[in-house]
Amino acid sequence: MTSGADLRAGISVDQVAAREFGKYTQLASLEVGLESAEVVGACESAYGCAYYNTISWRNATTPLPMENRPRAIFERLFGDGRGSGARTRVAYRSVLDAVTDDVRRLRGKLGAADRGKIDQYLEAVRDVERRIELAEAQGDREMPQLGGPMGIPSVFSDYFRLMADLLVLAW
Repeated sequence: MTSGADLRAGISVDQVAAREFGKYTQLASLEVGLESAEVVGACESAYGCAYYNTISWRNATTPLPMENRPRAIFERLFGDGRGSGARTRVAYRSVLDAVTDDVRRLRGKLGAADRGKIDQYLEAVRDVERRIELAEAQGDREMPQLGGPMGIPSVFSDYFRLMADLLVLAW
């Protein structure tokens, strides 16, 4: 029990897995939440808010914050849509624009079934991009709502579906 900086919990099972799988993947773990820390509820006086605001712990004393913004999760998974080298000065409309040439070359080396899987995956990425863009555009047309950052759909079921789709894409 502590309400200070002397937190102590223990490594969470997702981080045990991340230590192993992170050796083989670009992104070892992704901590996703549907609520921001400030709406999770009042912290009890005997415990620090970190115990209530995260379920992921890198080690016994380091809680990992959860991300609840779809755009931030998407950019963590796929980057911000800017290429490397000479293309860094060009902003792409879609993150897929940055990989078009690579996908074209890869598709030429694959059989029909694998090309179909790549096409399905790319369409799923684009669908998530479209929904994030739609949610962000709605914020420009309507009066700003306090309590929800830009890019989060106002209908909770749409928000949940978008976040779940991001998790599927990450997997």
